[in-house]
Order: sequence, then structure tokens, then C-alpha cells
Amino acid sequence: MHTDRPRLRALAAALALGGVALLAAGCATGIPALTQDGYRKSAVDSEQLQVGRFWIERLPGQPATLVGVLIRRPVEGDLAGANLVVTLRDAAGRELATHRFAVAAGSIPESWGPHGGAASFRHALPDFPAATAEIVVRVTP
Repeated sequence: MHTDRPRLRALAAALALGGVALLAAGCATGIPALTQDGYRKSAVDSEQLQVGRFWIERLPGQPATLVGVLIRRPVEGDLAGANLVVTLRDAAGRELATHRFAVAAGSIPESWGPHGGAASFRHALPDFPAATAEIVVRVTP
């Protein structure tokens, strides 16, 4: 049994190095944190859906894209007719553009652990004014 200890230590060290490598790779993916893209953000949840983390992704030659997560709350109810409404405002709070996207009822699982299901979303925002200072993401029934 004593001969297994060096192997276990080597395995533990390899797993630790692998974890550090994965963490470093995750930090280099280009996915910004909530405040790194420079916009004020707010989310308005519905009774059944919560807006999780979201950000704006900008790729060369592509329109700005809103990327994020919707979380289904563990309450009864149908998601049919639910919409994701994105409002872009300037620094003074004036509305610059509004985009509406339907939420596919079957795209978010009913249950995933004690907090409901989750699904990511990705929507192109072809009308994204340069004066945008605030992004409001709202879920409507």
C-alpha cells in the first residue's frame, strides 16, 4: 500500500495543474464580466423567468450580439408567449432602440436542481446605437 502514495500524489498534482490550466483557459475566452463591456445593465424578471448574467459580444463584421442566461423559476406556469425585451438607452435615460425576441417555451427545462432550469440565449442586435450607455433586459409574459 505504501507504493500507492507517490502515485496518488502525482495524480493529485496532475489534476491540480489541469484545473489551473482550465481556469486560465476560461479566463482567456473573451467573455466579459458584468461591468467589463462598459454599459450599465439592469434586468427585470417575470414570475417564471429570471434574467441571469448577460453581456454584449462584438465580433468584427457582425452586429452586436446580446448573450446571456435565462433561469426558469420553480413555479407553475406556461412560458407560451413569453418575450425577452431589450431596451437600449443613452446616458440621459432616453430610449434609443427596443428589440423583442420570443422565448421558445421548450428551450428552458422545467427543473434543474432546486432553482429551476437554465438556458442560454444569443440574439443579434442589428440596431445598436453608438450612444448606448444602458441595456435593460426584461422578460414579459
